[in-house]
Amino acid sequence: MSKPVLGVLIGAVLLFVGMAFFLPKKEVVRIGQQYESEGQQHLQSLDQKHEKYKTNPPTSGPHYIQPAEWGTSEVEIPDEQLVHNLEHGGVVITYKPDLPEDKIDSLRAIAANLTMRDDQTSNKGFKVILAPRKANKTAVQLSSWRYNLKLASVDQTKIQAFYRDRPNIAPEANVR
Repeated sequence: MSKPVLGVLIGAVLLFVGMAFFLPKKEVVRIGQQYESEGQQHLQSLDQKHEKYKTNPPTSGPHYIQPAEWGTSEVEIPDEQLVHNLEHGGVVITYKPDLPEDKIDSLRAIAANLTMRDDQTSNKGFKVILAPRKANKTAVQLSSWRYNLKLASVDQTKIQAFYRDRPNIAPEANVR
């Protein structure tokens, strides 16, 4: 290799390395609203009273000892049980029960095909729950540990982005 070509090659490498150090870093913006932790106390019984959650749906706080099964549920799951799934690093997708059936079918298909980030597992539908929830303020709501995303309608792009951004960022993320 000639000296001029080698010099150009070294210059190009130094330019790229310099750009990596001196260009402004792009801030990572997480999708959804972040909240303070409300703790992770395990309730000793299903009827044990606790303070009202500060978020709707809850994103942390007191919860049942037993988490819910991952996957799709046709019936509402108690918030106290879903919070345990959030503590394990899961994402919960809830929808108003009066959502049209075709929209619910769309949510089922989206939930079944979600995959984690490349640096996580790539099992489809891993650590996700889809269930109806009467207390939702919007048509569709997504929750993860300390994060919430409220959607007026089914938005596959936002649901996928939230899911890829949030899984396994929780106190007990290594627990299935």
